[in-house]
Amino acid sequence: MLPEVQDKLLGIARMVCDEAKVDFDRTRVYITGSITSNTFTPTADIDMHFRLLYTIREFAEMTQKRFRDAFEQVKQRFESSGLQNDEEFAVAGHPVEVYY
Repeated sequence: MLPEVQDKLLGIARMVCDEAKVDFDRTRVYITGSITSNTFTPTADIDMHFRLLYTIREFAEMTQKRFRDAFEQVKQRFESSGLQNDEEFAVAGHPVEVYY
């Protein structure tokens, strides 16, 4: 990946985490879709997927309801950030779509 593309994608990921009040260091970001393979086109978008990390201990301490509630809270934070699928997100002319 070109360094300037990587820097732009990391900047978008940090902005989403900041706006959603989610710790970036406890988040994994995956780039998927045709842009990551040999099937991309000049109009392809970039799909950015966010996964939050829990330690085994944290997960074990959560009941199913607490885990579901925590997931819903984080999901609501991402949704209320207003950043997902915003047109201002583009890298080298390719729009970036955010998923969580």
